[in-house]
Amino acid sequence: LASDGDVIRLAPGEPDVGDAIPATRVLKDGVLLVPDADRSVPERRKLGFAGVVSCAIAMDERGHLVGDIELDSAGVPEIEVDGETLMDRVSDAIMETIESLPNARRRDPEAVRESVEKTIRGALNRVWGKKPLCHVLVLTV
Repeated sequence: LASDGDVIRLAPGEPDVGDAIPATRVLKDGVLLVPDADRSVPERRKLGFAGVVSCAIAMDERGHLVGDIELDSAGVPEIEVDGETLMDRVSDAIMETIESLPNARRRDPEAVRESVEKTIRGALNRVWGKKPLCHVLVLTV
């Protein structure tokens, strides 16, 4: 019996299982063939299940906000059970998170990005029961 990737030698006499070659599932995505292990596959499943939230934050080098936080979402409900806008609740949670960060972490864009991403997913999980895919961009100006 042969398994996926096994090379079968069909020489005179008995067929023989020889070497193996790498074999994986391949999915058709539009006009492309992508490996099943490609990063886009689980991301697309997550997008279909829980949507996406994008957040842009401009900060100066001292860690102070420069302008308003920009939020956008797709596949996420607009209004929660009590009538409040989900993105308003998320925005408030982001502000609390940024204000609670120690000064050293506020000056580190990567630390701010990680904290805000966790905050967005946590806030939406509490009121919606789902954790969407999050993209957070922290710009230092």
